Amino acid sequence: MFWCDYLLKGIDINRDAALFYSSVLYYTIASKIGNSKFLMNTTYFDEYYDKILNWDEFDIYSGPSVANTIAYNLSNLGCNPIIFLGQDLCYSMDKNYADGIEDVKGKNEIDENTKKDCTITQNKLGEDVYTNDGFMAMKELMEDCISLFPNITYLNGTSRGLKIQGALDINFNEYAQKELIPRNDNNFDKVIEKTYQNYLKNLDVDFIDKTLKDIEQQNDKITDICKEILNYIIDNDIQKINKFVEKKKSELNEISFYKEVMVKYLDGIDYIFKKLNYKDKNLKIYSYILDKCLIMKNAFTYEVYGGSKNE
Repeated sequence: MFWCDYLLKGIDINRDAALFYSSVLYYTIASKIGNSKFLMNTTYFDEYYDKILNWDEFDIYSGPSVANTIAYNLSNLGCNPIIFLGQDLCYSMDKNYADGIEDVKGKNEIDENTKKDCTITQNKLGEDVYTNDGFMAMKELMEDCISLFPNITYLNGTSRGLKIQGALDINFNEYAQKELIPRNDNNFDKVIEKTYQNYLKNLDVDFIDKTLKDIEQQNDKITDICKEILNYIIDNDIQKINKFVEKKKSELNEISFYKEVMVKYLDGIDYIFKKLNYKDKNLKIYSYILDKCLIMKNAFTYEVYGGSKNE
């Protein structure tokens, strides 16, 4: 079982939390949590759906961490204040992960090899901690998001993480006791209701169903062509495959879903596989596209249709 699916097994406390997700989410997750669901615009898949369905959308905002995207989406929805939790942006207390994940990830401490790629900085308590370029990229993007929404209050509730410019440091437990628990209210329920009223009340379900079926048919066609290409490449030598691959590539470029979504994921692919010969490079490329198609197939089967279409 996919490990994040395993983490949600038996979930109780947060079962009714709102779920923010992308269309490339592992296909079993969305049904396990949240009655309120928000599809984030983080991938070319999401952008394509939004355009075809004529939905209003926020700009694509993706980063090293899903927390970057969540912060941007919550800010656009008007949530205020927004509290950062678990965003240490460093190896606090020399640990790889938060406590409680050892059964999934194994030994929970930063090793010497990891430290070699790190720099030492100070956290919000003035303690020396290890951080790296990935964490700092997350921090920079979080601070960029904060700067875009000057009217929203951002609170940094991580206990031993780095300071985040523009966010006020708080002790979350004290803040919760003083501000959250006594009031027992927030503006998120209102945000959900407003969003649903604006975007779902007059939803054209028939048009959405028709559009999804069309995308599914395009995805199936891309899948079949990729399988043809891969089988031909495997069974033939380099001298024979060029003409066949170019012919099939032309067929793929006639498919809207391929041209506007799949092909965008191939940016830089020539550089990544530059040391491979023509045959091996195309095996990698069309295996990659096929993998994307099969993810989409699972999404249609389990997320859209709730199981098998024949059930």
